[in-house]
Amino acid sequence: MKKIVRTGVLLLFLSHFTVIGKAQELYIQTEPASNMPAKSLGIRLSNKYFPKSSQDQFRISPELMYGISSKLMIHVKQSFNFTTENEYKPGMLNFYAKYRFLSIDEIQKHTRIAAFASIGYSNSQELAGVHDLMESNTGYSSGIIITQLWHKLALSSTLVVFKRLANKNYDQIGDLGMIYNYSLSAGYLLLPLKYKNYRQANLNLYVELLGTRNELKNYEETHVHKSEDITQKFRRDQVMLAPGLQTILGSRTRIEAGYLFPLVNSKYSQGENMVMLRFEHLLFLH
Repeated sequence: MKKIVRTGVLLLFLSHFTVIGKAQELYIQTEPASNMPAKSLGIRLSNKYFPKSSQDQFRISPELMYGISSKLMIHVKQSFNFTTENEYKPGMLNFYAKYRFLSIDEIQKHTRIAAFASIGYSNSQELAGVHDLMESNTGYSSGIIITQLWHKLALSSTLVVFKRLANKNYDQIGDLGMIYNYSLSAGYLLLPLKYKNYRQANLNLYVELLGTRNELKNYEETHVHKSEDITQKFRRDQVMLAPGLQTILGSRTRIEAGYLFPLVNSKYSQGENMVMLRFEHLLFLH
């Protein structure tokens, strides 16, 4: 365990970290409808620690993001997992694209709507917690994001449909079902109390509600590990709460920390608590 934590902390602080935008629009657990600037490169390092997990304990996910235009951006992310047995294994390789198709900008407020799609391949041997299925299983997804900003307060909502594909966890037959994710995020600018320029450090408070509905069809016939207990665990709804703090430095560097936990604990939600620490930095290529 100590070896896992030391490795993660070392990789955290040896990295040059990604993304930027207006402080109130950059959520911690979810993506906003806004995009990064055109012709800019984002470098992100996300670190997730699962203190109660019996399997993967620590996950590191380096990510590259590129702004093709003011409306279109793409991400490429590769995760690496460290287990409770001090073993290392590669996780999910994911490609993500987001297109902002509506912007209504006014003084100190705006409305933005974007659509996105992603596809990923996972080497994971186990099913992760319900909230983490999209980051741990092979499949593809699409969804929509709506973000509304009013001065210091921003609200954002996301709806996602995820289709799981067969990987090492499954036989090649049967219908693996769909996963439906939804979220409601709120961010509030705490500091500065008054803007003077964009180089001022920002401090933002976030609270995010994350929900998952998992419709796993023919589970008993398709999963290698036929278990009624496992079936009940992964065929259910789950709602998580995720508070967090974020700081933005020089309008280019972002540092944030968040904690995610089930709103209602049960024997099936144990191990789903998650601590996240993320660093990001934005580079302009023109």
